[in-house]
Amino acid sequence: MNAKILFYASRPEKFPTEITCINSFSYSNACTFLPVYNGTYLSDYMQNSEKNEMIAILTAASEEEMTDLVLMKDLFDTIPIILIISDESDSMVHKAHKLRPRFLATFDDDFNSILSVVENLVKDLQQKQLLSRV
Repeated sequence: MNAKILFYASRPEKFPTEITCINSFSYSNACTFLPVYNGTYLSDYMQNSEKNEMIAILTAASEEEMTDLVLMKDLFDTIPIILIISDESDSMVHKAHKLRPRFLATFDDDFNSILSVVENLVKDLQQKQLLSRV
């Protein structure tokens, strides 16, 4: 099974370069790219999909959106999360940590650092997959 990289952004127009980068990374690393641009669809997808071998990159453009993601936190319990938030206000960071992300970034951070984390997480998933075959 290939790793799946879920990318959630309710406002994908804010992330054209990032979406292109993740899509290219997915293709070149034999991963499945799952772009999701609607919170309701995200919730439905996470409730009804196989979560093995999945990494989630979630974005929160507002406090309201961060609250919505926190309400879905049980759906992400077994998945490594990279969380990209709009700002570093105390309330936003406090809510963000409730999701227990592996990496927390802001919209202004260099996406190369996020891509490095994705690369390491994919390597970890691939290593676990190889070990489970032995």
